[in-house]
Amino acid sequence: MNRVAKTFAWMMFIALALSIAIVASVVSAIGPLDQTVIQLDDGPLTLAQFHAGHWLVVVGAVMLAVIVTALVVLLVVPVAVVVPLLIVAFVLVAALIGVAGLAAIAFSPLIVCVGVIWLIWRLVRGSGNVKSARHTGATIAG
Repeated sequence: MNRVAKTFAWMMFIALALSIAIVASVVSAIGPLDQTVIQLDDGPLTLAQFHAGHWLVVVGAVMLAVIVTALVVLLVVPVAVVVPLLIVAFVLVAALIGVAGLAAIAFSPLIVCVGVIWLIWRLVRGSGNVKSARHTGATIAG
């Protein structure tokens, strides 16, 4: 199995166990919640109206929230970190290329002088080697 899939499966298992533990501890710690009123769409709901099937819906909603949170943490957060870092790297590389171009323009007379000197040196050095090779009669035998 893929390492990411294993990690995600373990996270879902831990999230399920924690959500069950949270719901059980809330129900047992607070005690009877019959007097609690939930206001939803201008209609009062009391917890005494709910039965066991509604708690399954609550656990399902908690699990859905945990899955959405895990997906956000696994997908959105790395993208939110990697994309700005890539943009910063691109801007830095573009700035370095721009600085190198400006330096080349600023030092272009020096670069031209060095290039001319190198070319002259290369022609003077290269012409002596060509003459010595012609006079010796060197050939390539296959």
